[in-house]
Amino acid sequence: MVLLLCVAALVLTRILWAGCLLTLRDTVQRDSQDLGGNAAAIGSDALLRQMEQNLYKGAQSEATVVDEKLERFAGFVRNSAFYAHQLYTEPEDYLPMEVLPPDAANVHTYTMQLVLRSETVSQGDVAAEAGLLANLVHLWEPVMREKQGSMDAVTYEYKDGQNIVTIKKNC
Repeated sequence: MVLLLCVAALVLTRILWAGCLLTLRDTVQRDSQDLGGNAAAIGSDALLRQMEQNLYKGAQSEATVVDEKLERFAGFVRNSAFYAHQLYTEPEDYLPMEVLPPDAANVHTYTMQLVLRSETVSQGDVAAEAGLLANLVHLWEPVMREKQGSMDAVTYEYKDGQNIVTIKKNC
């Protein structure tokens, strides 16, 4: 009977031990899945933050480049305004240049072109002012050559607002 009691205790111990092992296995699996899910979420959050930082740095870098380009262009415009002011205040210091009406024959050349806004004005009526403003081609032609493809024309309006002189490379 003692032997039977020992065997029964041993079997019962084995059953309890197996139950504990199964419970332990389930707990470890569940905790490891939770840990894996947490690790994946943490990794995903870290990657998202890194991506946001990289995008922000890229946008800052692009903005700096654009800002530099705009500042350089603003310098060209300031120089152009100063030069145009000089042309109007001291016209005797500048030789008049030829200004052509828009013409397909001037393809692939930088030319000053006079566009008349009013049909009541003729080329001859505004030839002197157009010839004076044509001196601006010396300022803008090198810039336009450098910016080929991104700058097609530079336009100046007469002081009276009625006519326009354009520096343009005809394509």
